[in-house]
Amino acid sequence: MLHTTTLTVSGNVTREPELRYRKVDGQPFTVVAIACNGRRYDAQEGRFVVSGVTYYDIICKGSLGANVLKTLHTGMPIVAHGKFRMHEWETDTMRGARPCVSADSVGVDLTWGTASYQRGSASYPDPERLDLPAPPPEEGGPAREDSAPNPEDAGADLEDDGADLDDDGADLDEAGLGHDDLPDGVDANGELTDEAAQRLLGQPA
Repeated sequence: MLHTTTLTVSGNVTREPELRYRKVDGQPFTVVAIACNGRRYDAQEGRFVVSGVTYYDIICKGSLGANVLKTLHTGMPIVAHGKFRMHEWETDTMRGARPCVSADSVGVDLTWGTASYQRGSASYPDPERLDLPAPPPEEGGPAREDSAPNPEDAGADLEDDGADLDDDGADLDEAGLGHDDLPDGVDANGELTDEAAQRLLGQPA
C-alpha cells in the first residue's frame, strides 16, 4: 500500500530561493516559493484567464538544493516533482497549513522560453561567509536566528518539536516562508510586472 502522494506542479518563483539548515544536524537545503495559476476558458472573452492562485513551498535537498539555489531566480517559470504534504503551523493565536513538495526533480518550464544546460553540481555557500550564528549545542547545526518566523506571517511555523517535512528530515521550523509579502516587481500570480521585466531586459547579460 502506498503512503506517499507524489505531485507535479508548475508555477513562477515568487522570491529568491532561500538557503536553510536542518536543526537536527545542520545539513543545508533550499526552499523555493512558487505561485501556480489556475486557468479556465472564458467564453465571453474567448481566451483562457487566471481563475485562482495556489502557493507551494518546494523543498530541495542535497545536490538538487545547491543547483536550485544557484540557478533559479524570482519570476522564473519552473516545474517540480516530488512528495506532497500539508505543512501545519500554529501560534498562540492562529493555526493553518501550507502545501509543500519535497522535490525529487526541478526544472525550468520551457513553455515560456529557452534555457541553457550545464552538467555538474554546484556547492552550497560556506555558512561562515554568510555570518550565520554558531549552532546551539542541542541542535547540532547552524540555525539562522534572524530568520525566526513572524507570528503575523500566514506561513509561520513555531513548532518546537522539530517536525520534519518528510522521511528525509528537512524541517521548516525556521523557514517562516509566507506568500503575503511578495518582493517588489512580482504580482500576486508570481509573475514579473512590466516595469520589472523592462529593468531586467535593460541589464547587461
